[in-house]
Amino acid sequence: MAQIHKQFSSEQVKVLLQAYEAGHLSRDEIERTLGIRKTRFFALVEQYRTQDSFSIQCQDRRGMSRNHRFKMGSSPLYVNCGKTSGWM
Repeated sequence: MAQIHKQFSSEQVKVLLQAYEAGHLSRDEIERTLGIRKTRFFALVEQYRTQDSFSIQCQDRRGMSRNHRFKMGSSPLYVNCGKTSGWM
């Protein structure tokens, strides 16, 4: 899966999806622009249509955004896209 959050902002992707919804851009044009395939495109469209605050921020498998902090005892644990980046 392409890591579009590193190349585009959420606002940029939102503008592309708004243009798609309005019929100004085709699915193929957006896929080529973002460097994604059909499955990822329709996942973004679904997310755009159903979420109040659309974001392409990297999330781990539990749906938590990047660099979300957990408290484990007295040491926080940082999670970066589902991978533990270490104890701080």
